[in-house]
Order: sequence, then structure tokens, then C-alpha cells
Amino acid sequence: MTIHAVLLIPGPGHEKLLEGGKCGSRPPIVMRGDVCGVEAHRRWETPDDFADHASCYMCGGPQRALALAWEGEPVPEGMDRAWRAVAVGGYPYSNIQMRHVLTVAPRDLAALGTIVLLDENGREAAR
Repeated sequence: MTIHAVLLIPGPGHEKLLEGGKCGSRPPIVMRGDVCGVEAHRRWETPDDFADHASCYMCGGPQRALALAWEGEPVPEGMDRAWRAVAVGGYPYSNIQMRHVLTVAPRDLAALGTIVLLDENGREAAR
């Protein structure tokens, strides 16, 4: 099984990971309508893709997560933002590789919330 994405759903007290920065920077987030009855709406998507069905009354307020990896590639901005919440300074590796994300996220970032792994079909492979 190939891991397509690694997400961090912030736990209580860590919701600021999903807020914009002081200068208007936006974190790399993905969204889904986790309580929606339509299966396609329960899949994790980028905000632009999710906007296609954001008006769905069954989705309610979408669940949001910080993208640490997406489409099989690390998301440096997501890793850096999460890393700053648990350590001093940014992520210590300048060349982030997928193997870093798969080892660091579950080990060092799990204290921030729930780590979700998605397979190549966008379905949850593990939590």
C-alpha cells in the first residue's frame, strides 16, 4: 500500500495550527464533510476542491486538517508549522522526504492531535 497523504487533525488546544499567519499566510489545510451522507464529501480535499460541495447542508462545518504530505510528496509548510508547535525553530531538515514525514509525524507530532494516513484512493489507511 502506498501512502498518498499524511494529515494532522489538531487536538484540543492546538487549533491554532490551522489559523492564518500574521502576514496573511495560510497553512496547507485539507477539508472533508466528515458527517455527510455522500461518500464523495467525506473524502479529504483541498479547500478549492471542497468548495464544489461546501454548500451541502449535510456536510455542516467541515473537518479540517493540516497537510504534512499530499499526493505522495511532503508539504514543507505543514511540517514546519507542526514542528514549531513541538520544538524550537523550524523543521531541522532542509530536504524533507516522504520517509521523514512517515517517521516523524507519528512519533513526534502525535501529541498535537490525530495523525491520519491516506491511501492512493484518498481513503484512511490508518489513524
